[in-house]
Amino acid sequence: MEVTPKKRKRITEFEDGLVVQGFLQGKSAKDLEKELGIAKRTLYAKWKRYREEGTLAKKPKSGRPKVTTVREDIRMLREIKKDPFISCKMIGIAIDRPDLSPETIRRRLKAAWGLKSCIAADKPLLSRKNRLKRLKWALVHRNWTPDQWRSILWSDESPFVIRYHAKRRVWRFPGQRYSPKNTNKTVKHDKKVMVWGCFSYGGVGNLFRINGIMFKEDYKSILSRQMIPSADKLFPGIPFIFQQDNDPKHTAKICKAYLVNKGVNVLDWPAQSPDLNPIENLWSQLDRNLKDRVCNTEDQLFDVLKAGWDALPQDYLQKLVDSMPSRCRAVIKARGCGTKY
Repeated sequence: MEVTPKKRKRITEFEDGLVVQGFLQGKSAKDLEKELGIAKRTLYAKWKRYREEGTLAKKPKSGRPKVTTVREDIRMLREIKKDPFISCKMIGIAIDRPDLSPETIRRRLKAAWGLKSCIAADKPLLSRKNRLKRLKWALVHRNWTPDQWRSILWSDESPFVIRYHAKRRVWRFPGQRYSPKNTNKTVKHDKKVMVWGCFSYGGVGNLFRINGIMFKEDYKSILSRQMIPSADKLFPGIPFIFQQDNDPKHTAKICKAYLVNKGVNVLDWPAQSPDLNPIENLWSQLDRNLKDRVCNTEDQLFDVLKAGWDALPQDYLQKLVDSMPSRCRAVIKARGCGTKY
């Protein structure tokens, strides 16, 4: 009985092989049509392609045509180079393609140049004068030995709030974005505690709670009652270098005079340089370590902070101090601008 070819959506690679094998064995198109159920015109087309190309392997498809041209992709890149903060809408207008959706522009920029829109990092606003000072400082200290960095007592002040504030991911079903169990609980004016602390390669010093506004007289008291005892503990009978930033209270005459009278060597410090001070990373780590804290009062918060401060692992402190050569190199590479630290 003769087989009537049926309309086929797709011929498999296996059937392609049978077609080629049949023709190579001397079978006619009529015989193959009966055997495989494939129309003769399709058989002839496949045999012709095989003889011309030597294969019936499927060619890669071009896919959906690009919405933008190469020239438009280049123009979008130029607009971003002129203003990295430009919006997708303004990019479309700048390249005379206001019809492009923001999603299309983001997709084309990623495909063509590997660019993607990210949340900008927060860094201090640096004047040219401060950038040069940072660069000079990094150049002067780039060849310091590990022992020199390990002789520094790092210090700073930092605020902490009762509830840990950070972006958190949550698993939720559609329509449950604002369900109470799926939301972060925020407080408009959360209670906070300001603390002063110091650390070195050998461990942490005292953590002191600052009540109210700190004046220069208060800072002098911190130097005498907190910094000196911490230095005696961390550097017993060993010379050390004290680091502090350029807060006006720190550089007040009475504080400078006190440090001179005590024979404390103070590290020259460039303005607007939190990325050069490893204690900034220590504050962040302390906050993350205590993210599950449950406090109702400032006193409870300070008690939790004090326990967490004393529990900071020494190997982490050592890692921070030993990162100083890398920080100097990063500042030099950035020509005084902000770094990843």
